[in-house]
Amino acid sequence: MRALIAAHPEQSRRALSATLCQAWDWRQANGALRAMVCRGLMLALAREGHITLPPVRRQPPNPLGVRARLARGAPAPLAIDTTPLTGSLRALGALTLVSVRRTPAEALFKSLMEAHHYLGYTQPVGEHVKCMVYAGARPVALGAWSSAPRHLGPRDRFLGWSPAVRRQNIAGIAYNTRFLILPWVQVPHLASHVLSRMTRALPQAWQEAYGHPVYWAETFVDTTRYRGTCYRAANWQVLGQTQGRGKDDQTHQANRSVKDVLGLPLTRELPRGQLAGPGPDPRARQGRSDPPGEPQCERRIGLAADAGLSRPLVGRGMSGHKKRARPASPQRLAVPITDITAIVERTRAVLSTEEHAALRAAVDTLALVQAELQTKNASLARLRKMIFGARTEKTRAVLGGTQARIVMRQTPRRRDRTRRPCCHQIPLHQNPRPPAMAATL
Repeated sequence: MRALIAAHPEQSRRALSATLCQAWDWRQANGALRAMVCRGLMLALAREGHITLPPVRRQPPNPLGVRARLARGAPAPLAIDTTPLTGSLRALGALTLVSVRRTPAEALFKSLMEAHHYLGYTQPVGEHVKCMVYAGARPVALGAWSSAPRHLGPRDRFLGWSPAVRRQNIAGIAYNTRFLILPWVQVPHLASHVLSRMTRALPQAWQEAYGHPVYWAETFVDTTRYRGTCYRAANWQVLGQTQGRGKDDQTHQANRSVKDVLGLPLTRELPRGQLAGPGPDPRARQGRSDPPGEPQCERRIGLAADAGLSRPLVGRGMSGHKKRARPASPQRLAVPITDITAIVERTRAVLSTEEHAALRAAVDTLALVQAELQTKNASLARLRKMIFGARTEKTRAVLGGTQARIVMRQTPRRRDRTRRPCCHQIPLHQNPRPPAMAATL
């Protein structure tokens, strides 16, 4: 680097960074030079005294700087049709999803987000995509996606990756920084429908913009303002909550509202090796003594380190309860019952009389169950009685019908828990009129 600076004393810092990236073939996934990262590296080396950079020739305005943002002011409001849109999602018609980054429509995106989102508009950091959804010629929804936060506890525990794997694969995650349904659009189920459309189109849009897809999406929901219903309806999962410290935490104390962390896989089965890796074992910290073969955390997927996320995610549903895995179906019995009976008879010589009788009874029960299942009037109660026998003897058989005086019910007893009071009905008879009353009438 010193030789490069000495060989090109006429070049500026920007030109030197471009020359250095070309010499190292240091490029982004989309082929563009990593000139800005290279300038940051050169500036850090210059501050440590390892190299000497040429003086600054011009100071371009920083679009993310606080002073520049205050001087520039908020994005100018643009005139737009605000006629209310109501009705059903079907009546709204076909929706068009458009990426507006570096297009003439980006100014409208900034203006609408600044005017109608409670957080306003801020320039996304790093790789980002801006989307607008149109119903005909009118915009109805906006969404902004950017690079994911570097440290996010609920996300990292859910994916089960180590810090080294996170640094390597953090580029495969997209962070939904803003989502807005314009206030004059009142259409039920539009928000969840738009979110689903955006997440389906996001990997391809990221591939076209930056040369690599994304496999996971995440966002924050401020529970003091919203419940995140549209995200849950679009199959996003609640991974946990933030600590309320923000991304620029310096005091390690909560100074803002706690938010829910939601995540969504963008592919049905993630490619092997993407977003996966051996994570730290928290069993000792949690005071657990279960063997390592079990899932290490309730909210992680529980896959092996070498398996990646090549299988569908198995976690908590929208209700928050763990989904029970269905038991495996038993292997179908392909041997006829007559062959089984012959095998049992051949074992008579090596078994005792009691053991052979028990084995023969099991085979006979199996034959009865098969025969019963082939009939149309087979029921679970009848099969249970054939296998396990009757639970208790009837009272009539023990006490006798005369002593017990039991009146058998002709209809089956209701299986509800409500009590029905028994009221004896007194028969009503039409009494003859008294003579005096008859004379009066």
